[in-house]
Amino acid sequence: MQNPKLVLLTLTLALTANTLCQAQRTMNRQMFIQAEAITAIPDFGGKAIWGRYTPSGFCYAGATLANYSNGEVYSEGTKVADCSYRHLYTNGGYMFRALSTRKRNLNLYIGAGAFIGAETIDPQGALPSYLTPENKTSVLYGILPQVEMEIFPFRRLALTISGSLPYNFTSPFGYYHTDLGIGLKLML
Repeated sequence: MQNPKLVLLTLTLALTANTLCQAQRTMNRQMFIQAEAITAIPDFGGKAIWGRYTPSGFCYAGATLANYSNGEVYSEGTKVADCSYRHLYTNGGYMFRALSTRKRNLNLYIGAGAFIGAETIDPQGALPSYLTPENKTSVLYGILPQVEMEIFPFRRLALTISGSLPYNFTSPFGYYHTDLGIGLKLML
């Protein structure tokens, strides 16, 4: 080492500057975009979200595409086949900050929203024609309770882990699904 005092001063300034900037992560009115892969094991999907932070959480709007393979087709009360179905919907809501660290590099949110979209039955055409419904696409709407955790390894980029329970009022394949997700959030 040529000059240990200079190395120590450089490290101190770097750590201090980083600490001062960390509080800027979830500022009021700061916007973000988020991409997330979701699963309802073994099914899969994805979502894209735009949002804005508020003093107590964030509001968001986005779109979700989810594929499910656990649909069942019944004829005269008897199960005759399994089928897949797809949900494509827009959603929006509000997430309240339940817990956070002082520097906000770890945040836990709890909230809810609403969604509206379309449900497509048997999108791959695997069912025989006599079992395929006449109208394969129907309107889908409901509420969306959820929980999300943000982990900020960098000032403007967060890793998100989420869980949601979309409750459908119109789907013939059940009222809710448990969706788990992992994604990235970029501060704008």
